[in-house]
Amino acid sequence: MIDNAVLDLTPIRPPALLPKAAGSSERFVDLVADAGFTNVVSTNVWPDIRVHGGNFDFKVARPGHPVYCIAGGNLPAAKEARAREILRRLAYGFHDWAARETVARYHRDLKRKIGQDYASKPIPVSVRLRRFLRKNPGATIGEIATATGMAQPNVSRGISSLSDQGLVKVERFGREVRCSLIEPTPVPEVEETSRFGLGK
Repeated sequence: MIDNAVLDLTPIRPPALLPKAAGSSERFVDLVADAGFTNVVSTNVWPDIRVHGGNFDFKVARPGHPVYCIAGGNLPAAKEARAREILRRLAYGFHDWAARETVARYHRDLKRKIGQDYASKPIPVSVRLRRFLRKNPGATIGEIATATGMAQPNVSRGISSLSDQGLVKVERFGREVRCSLIEPTPVPEVEETSRFGLGK
């Protein structure tokens, strides 16, 4: 399942290596907050991030603490989108460990949330009834209601709807009503000779 909040995962061209830094400084913790991410990094040495007016990213090598210079000319204007794009480039272009940890945590949280949202959606009555009848053919309305925890009027309405659709067979035995799934009629296999227009 893909959510529109997932960061763009298209490959990023590796940054150029230049001798001199350019641009205004950006605080990593501010970018994380603006992006709506959780800061999972604990360090005394934050990435040195600059945003310059050019159109390509570059890095200035410094022992143990490189400077990441992000091209501001092609960043989104909106605050959240801008911060997310900077973090995306830091993680996937510059391979900065702090950005990678933060972005990875965001995607794990997003995946968990999508899973929870999906699991929390109620299963439609018709699906619950068909699942039950597949395992318990010939069950009565009362038996279905007791086993599934559904109200008996809801079961009756659901069975009636499925019966109208030709998916459930309802049989009356005196006061007792028994329900069974109507399995689809299998399509007869066609011999290979018929397939190619070759009669017997």
